[in-house]
Amino acid sequence: MKKNKYLSLHLNEKYVPDKWAYNITDFEHESLIYGIDDENKQLHLMGFNKNQTFEPYSLSYNDFSLAYKNVFCNKDLVMLSFKIPDLAYTLDTKRIVDFLNEYLLGINSTYRETLMYDEMNWVFGIKVYDVMVDNVTKLKDKKISYLLSEHKSIMKERVRYLYSRNKLNRIDFEELFEMAANIEELSQILLMMCIKFKKSSKEKYGDKITAHILKMKEEDRCFIEKFIEKLR
Repeated sequence: MKKNKYLSLHLNEKYVPDKWAYNITDFEHESLIYGIDDENKQLHLMGFNKNQTFEPYSLSYNDFSLAYKNVFCNKDLVMLSFKIPDLAYTLDTKRIVDFLNEYLLGINSTYRETLMYDEMNWVFGIKVYDVMVDNVTKLKDKKISYLLSEHKSIMKERVRYLYSRNKLNRIDFEELFEMAANIEELSQILLMMCIKFKKSSKEKYGDKITAHILKMKEEDRCFIEKFIEKLR
């Protein structure tokens, strides 16, 4: 840690407070140690909490020792290092526009990479909304809507980043940022609706979710089209 390295390892979360498995059942899962606090005898880690939200957390030396000693499969320790290269790069706006167009068309953008999985029955880009509508009862699993919400938050930050790199003027930035923020809010509402759907006995509640997804799809389509227009 003192040499700017990080440690990836598995812990038995039955012994880790604020995990869903704590004091319930053995559950081995990966965590990342990024800091040490000798004064308070704690480690600082990144991982998922009991609500399946990825966030930093602290673990006492004693709890860590217990959680690691009770790992039953993978006790490998992986040392990671991160160094920002002393290089500059040119922001390829055309490539960004290409990715946005592929999102609108539902194209698998990983064809650009040297390695990719077989597509199987996967869908990509804006077509994800259609699959969600066709499988609305499966949205009781909040991880689906949570991932969508994370994506919309990232898209909003991409607008902010491109403005910081002078790829958008002030007027265009404000217009796009407002649109992205609105879609982010819709995605967070969807997440809350899906949580409520899981606890509801009324299957008709799925109709409200379907209508919300379709509204969100249209808002997203307008945003991406506008985004492309402003970057060209």
